Amino acid sequence: MFDTPIWKADKVIGILCLEYKIKKDLWDKEEQFFITSIADFLGKIYEKHSVLEMVETLECKVEERTKELNNTLEQLNRSQKSLAEKEKLASLGAVVAGVAHELKNPLHIILNTAQTLKRIMYKNEISRDQVDDLLEIINDTTIRADETITDMLGTSKNVEPHRAYMINIVIEEALELTKQNNIELQNRIKIETNYESDIWCHFAWDKLKRAFINLFENAFFALKERGEIESGFVPVIEISIQENVDKVTISIKDNGSGIPLEVSNKLFDPFFTTKVSEGGTGLGLYLVYDTIRGHNGEINITSKIQEGTTVTIELPR
Repeated sequence: MFDTPIWKADKVIGILCLEYKIKKDLWDKEEQFFITSIADFLGKIYEKHSVLEMVETLECKVEERTKELNNTLEQLNRSQKSLAEKEKLASLGAVVAGVAHELKNPLHIILNTAQTLKRIMYKNEISRDQVDDLLEIINDTTIRADETITDMLGTSKNVEPHRAYMINIVIEEALELTKQNNIELQNRIKIETNYESDIWCHFAWDKLKRAFINLFENAFFALKERGEIESGFVPVIEISIQENVDKVTISIKDNGSGIPLEVSNKLFDPFFTTKVSEGGTGLGLYLVYDTIRGHNGEINITSKIQEGTTVTIELPR
């Protein structure tokens, strides 16, 4: 009998056994070589078979992985399309929200003025001058709303020029329009002013007026908010204008409900609002900031809860 191992690399995986039927004392070298050659051949066949199995296994795994990657890619493409659609809707929503925010104030002013005109005409307690004043408010506010739409949708042919105006006049107009939109406060609010009557500055009239209206609207909201929880509360707005050689500093201070410290660093972020339930869009102060920066100016807000808020604006002369 002659036994020889079958090797796969450095591991024995079997034994090749040959046996003579007749008595044999020795196996000659040719026979030994023949037997070991067969054992080597069997080992190589087994190795090749194992490699083929491994390749087939890898091919199956690659195929499965390829299918998974294709599915993932399809899902990613669907997600990208969905995200692109959502981004388009979000952009559209931002434009609509911005236009809605800017139009709400003038529409309220028009409505309140028309109701006032109707009421006093019904009572027959109106003069021609009063009618003219009220109609002028409606006319100016309607023009403002139309210019707002044109400006925000980017359809205006020309950028509003910066010209020399009296800064106190645009502030007073913005305050008066805001009072028209807040009838419940306009007879109770106390306005304190500290400025000269002819402070000149270069700016875009309509843009800056809209910015001041937004600031006064926020102040009136804060005053109403504090008045609702504090009996005997006297709402006050202080307006100060100071000038020097190269700049004009405007300060608008109210004694309203104030702004929480934790949101003070988000005030100028677009779409951030603390007035969601009241229809706030988070674009008011953002548009104010954008307008002031567009005039190469600076704006700063300081506030304390239940003490009030101060807005400070610096504009170049």
